[in-house]
Amino acid sequence: MRYHPKWNSGLTGGESVLHSRLGRTASQVLRVCDLGEGEKVLILADTVTAPVLTHAFTNVLAVFGPSIDVVQLILNPRRPAFADLPSHALDALLAADLVLDLTTVPWLYSDSFTHYAQKCLASKSRLALIWGMPDSLQTIASCPPSMTLAHRARSQRGAPA
Repeated sequence: MRYHPKWNSGLTGGESVLHSRLGRTASQVLRVCDLGEGEKVLILADTVTAPVLTHAFTNVLAVFGPSIDVVQLILNPRRPAFADLPSHALDALLAADLVLDLTTVPWLYSDSFTHYAQKCLASKSRLALIWGMPDSLQTIASCPPSMTLAHRARSQRGAPA
């Protein structure tokens, strides 16, 4: 898929407002995910993921400095939806402390996701699912995650809030 200028705009107020709001959302995602010093972060994207969204996360991660290792893995969108991830991609997800999934094609009902879910606790890997479609940028920018809901979810599963 070719680059489209709309991927870097789309909110009232222009490009700078979009970047600011996406940066705020990216920052909130990292807070909710409790990103810590020295962690390994994998940004999982595909060739249709909005570049401005990937840039928002890499820019916020850069603020953490050299203590955070960031790797980007870009896949071709899987067809049909819910198809498995390549095995080497799954290995990379499990090697990361935090995975930011910005893919545009869901894999939640795949055997890959089941495998990841079974292994992620032992590997201490965490996953943040963010819909990376260019048409979702306005929603992503306008609706950062809630710390209240994150604390509630952690308390429900017995994790420290």
